[in-house]
Amino acid sequence: MKHSLLAAVMVYLLGLSLLAAPAVAQGELRVSPPKMTVELLANGTGEAEFTVIIPDVSCDVEIGVENIPLDYDPKTVWVEAGEEGTEVVLTFYGDESVASMVIVGKITFLPVSEAMFVPGIKVPTHIIHRAGDVAPTPARSLDVSVEPPGSGSVKLDPTGGTYTSGEEVTLTAVPAEGYIFDRWSGDASGTGGEVGITMDEDKSVTGHFTEAPPPAAEEDEGLAGWVYILIGVLGGAVVLLGGLWLILWRRPA
Repeated sequence: MKHSLLAAVMVYLLGLSLLAAPAVAQGELRVSPPKMTVELLANGTGEAEFTVIIPDVSCDVEIGVENIPLDYDPKTVWVEAGEEGTEVVLTFYGDESVASMVIVGKITFLPVSEAMFVPGIKVPTHIIHRAGDVAPTPARSLDVSVEPPGSGSVKLDPTGGTYTSGEEVTLTAVPAEGYIFDRWSGDASGTGGEVGITMDEDKSVTGHFTEAPPPAAEEDEGLAGWVYILIGVLGGAVVLLGGLWLILWRRPA
């Protein structure tokens, strides 16, 4: 009993402490532009220029990369609070061991502040890395939409939305509840729920869905069975009565 009472008191005190703890304010991070393309030679450098805005707090912002196998500077920048923002120039260094290619990745910005929580941002980035004078394979973007909005979705295989030139992509229509797939339009056509396209240029595809027809009313099998039985009985009775009438009618007086 004593242990139960002690546990209840501790839970109560913990609840009070949580209620008394000040809420952590949340700030906002904005990065412009929202997408970036950088060109550089294997034996050179390329620059990406951003404006980083944190209206309510000054703090360090850690800069990282995803799926970009190149060295870069700086890794951390100081951003002053305010709507005017801080200009950040990110330098990427070419790698002569890397062939000519389009590198598709992301640049990440993560504020580090004790005063408030500020969510980070990832900026989609294409880096055109040239080895010597060899032109890299260009990247192709695929824009997918559905009509009407909310009627379904389209799965991409491979996923991502950005592909190397000539890459094959499979699109699969996924209807929402109450809808069925109708057709493709744009750079794809047909009425099948799955279609393949070749990314030899930037493309746009729309999946069209339509409302599913209401289900047919289910017949009451029990009632229908009794109706058929009644019809059979009545038919038999008519035949029987007809036969009796013929017998009686032909019988000599």
